Amino acid sequence: MQRLSWLPYEPARERLADLLAAADFYVSPCSVETFGLAALEALASGTPVLSADRGGVAEQVAASGAGALFNSGSARSLAEVAERFLAKNLALLGEKGRAYAQRHHSWTATFDVIFDMYQELARRPC
Repeated sequence: MQRLSWLPYEPARERLADLLAAADFYVSPCSVETFGLAALEALASGTPVLSADRGGVAEQVAASGAGALFNSGSARSLAEVAERFLAKNLALLGEKGRAYAQRHHSWTATFDVIFDMYQELARRPC
């Protein structure tokens, strides 16, 4: 039998990072999420993500290789995929997720992309 814990809102950033890092995996059930910052924070904490197969989180999971997707809107699919997911090497998936988040979504990587865009726009004729 697996143990599941529901936690209330956590306003302390350091505590939240510790909680995310301690989880076996993070579930993102919403298929209309446009980006999935909370799921990305889980990846950055070294926690693999189980996501609905549509939306922004699904794209992050697919790009990172650090999670699994279930059929959106299907509780049965979520349960089945979660059960199979627990048999995987979650620590290895967590490492992949953390590396992905660092490589593509760290402050440095994000600002590099933004500044490259600004430079490209500045070079364009008016």
